[in-house]
Amino acid sequence: MTQNQDQTLPPLTRLRCATTLAAVRRGERDTAAVADARGDPERSARAQAERDTLIRGLSAATGLSGRSRRLGEGSERARKAVTMRIKDALRRIDGCHPTLGWHLREAISTGTVCAYRPTEPVRWTL
Repeated sequence: MTQNQDQTLPPLTRLRCATTLAAVRRGERDTAAVADARGDPERSARAQAERDTLIRGLSAATGLSGRSRRLGEGSERARKAVTMRIKDALRRIDGCHPTLGWHLREAISTGTVCAYRPTEPVRWTL
């Protein structure tokens, strides 16, 4: 993580991660206990390994002690926001003018730089 990263997970996402983490801890611990009781060390080891992997992933998403995890710097947030807005506008245009929607989807590229590049020159008439 760099110092420029200032976006955090939304509260609902953090709550879901924490809830899932708790459920995984309980469920995999129970699976391992059942496997141990049945004398199945391979299943117990698999359950423990799955539990450890899931816990690492969920812990990484929520950060230390459930604190917010910083995700992206401002330019990345802006890029994502612009891309979402363009895609939303294209969906709405497609609903009332499918041909124009198709043309714009083919001609507009998003990313760090957004561009309108039609494959053939277009003469617009208003």
